[in-house]
Amino acid sequence: MAFLMILVWLSRDTRARNWGPETRAWLWAYPAFLMVGTAIHAGQLRYFLANFPLLLVLVGSPPPNALPRIRLAIVAFACLVGLGLQWFWIDHALIMHSENITVWLP
Repeated sequence: MAFLMILVWLSRDTRARNWGPETRAWLWAYPAFLMVGTAIHAGQLRYFLANFPLLLVLVGSPPPNALPRIRLAIVAFACLVGLGLQWFWIDHALIMHSENITVWLP
């Protein structure tokens, strides 16, 4: 419950001032749905990948008078971090590198 309260507080914070009401609601409503609708298990972390506003909170909203180049740099940096994390996930969770494991695959 405290986690949801923190997310509601973050959706009302100044870092989220440029977001629309749908994005603000998604920040706390989607995790609430996951907590109510799914059981806690090891793979639940991947469900939180669809909660994109969590990364927006980390990046924050640039000031309204910020240059478009700064906004572009922030978005590009966030995309590169996301691609790097995606590569890490695929390389370590989906691809088997050991010969001992792949012996049983056709």
